Amino acid sequence: MPTQTDPICGMSVEETAAIQTQYKDTIYYFCSEDCHKKFDELVRETSEAFKGLKSDSSLADPDQKTREVRKDWEIS
Repeated sequence: MPTQTDPICGMSVEETAAIQTQYKDTIYYFCSEDCHKKFDELVRETSEAFKGLKSDSSLADPDQKTREVRKDWEIS
C-alpha cells in the first residue's frame, strides 16, 4: 500500500488509513485528527496573516516603495 508523510509530525501513514485534506491542488495525509487540526490552524493563521498584509498601506503600492528606494540611489 502506498504511504505518505504527515506534514505536521513527519510520520509515515498509509494513504487508505490516513485522514486526508486538499489544499491548493495538493492532497495532504495525516496520522491523526490532532495533526489534521494543527494543519488547518496553520493554514488559517497564514491566510489571516496575508490578509493583514494586503490591507497594509505600505504594500498597497509596491511601485511607490521602489520609487522611494531609487531616490536614495540617485546622484545629485
